[in-house]
Amino acid sequence: MSEILAEVEINELQGMTTYWREVFQRDNLKERQCIAAMELQSVIQLLGEEKVLRIVHAYVNRVIDEAQT
Repeated sequence: MSEILAEVEINELQGMTTYWREVFQRDNLKERQCIAAMELQSVIQLLGEEKVLRIVHAYVNRVIDEAQT
């Protein structure tokens, strides 16, 4: 995926993951869902819709390739 993301974007996303880990450990499902939706919107604003979809596509292809081997 490094061919999709610039180094600056990777560093920004790495920083965001610390907060995401904390959010997903919370018990309140409704709160977690709201925060996750806002964070996803932040990622889309940071990277742009096309790049987010390219990342998802690359990830899905990698999972499929690994499952077939």
